[in-house]
Amino acid sequence: MDKHSKKAFSDEPAAALRKWKAAMARFDAAAPDEAKIVALEVEAARRRYIFLLEQRRTEQ
Repeated sequence: MDKHSKKAFSDEPAAALRKWKAAMARFDAAAPDEAKIVALEVEAARRRYIFLLEQRRTEQ
């Protein structure tokens, strides 16, 4: 893995966490008819973040 790849790999969980937090903020501001869709986005972002953390733990 080259230097650039390692940097991108290390930034992935941080980026996923930002996306999860952004999705939670959208959920807080969502209209009632949008809430279900945004809730799915929140869950997907949460799962991606957890997946990346677990992947990092197993590869170290």
